[in-house]
Amino acid sequence: MAFTLQGTVYPAGYTPARPAPMDDFRSKFLSVRVVNDIGSRQERSFTFTQKQVLRRIDLQAGILCTSFATPPPHPLSAGEHTITPFMRLSPEHCDGLGTNPEENCLPAASSCTRAHPSRSSPATPAERPDVPVHARR
Repeated sequence: MAFTLQGTVYPAGYTPARPAPMDDFRSKFLSVRVVNDIGSRQERSFTFTQKQVLRRIDLQAGILCTSFATPPPHPLSAGEHTITPFMRLSPEHCDGLGTNPEENCLPAASSCTRAHPSRSSPATPAERPDVPVHARR
């Protein structure tokens, strides 16, 4: 078990690239690929770089966190969908919260978190960019 900054704890043999877990994660995060409707005819994939998705937020004086948000993808057709994110890291990252690699570490390369169900509704005229402004009312 290795101890580092602010009481963080890591699995045996793991050495973070940066002392703070958030900085360690940011130094290893390469990109995220989001796949809509994986394995279906309408499967679509979008890849976003670190600069496009990671944001550092100062919650209050000196308390920093990282938020993760992708730019909006193209609209999906109405109905049921899945959204599956794959993170690309280089090398492995452990979160500093425990010593179990299966619970506290993300592997290097590309890893899938899990598929997330989604429901899309037809856009109203006010939400559609192809509808002229005067007709959106």
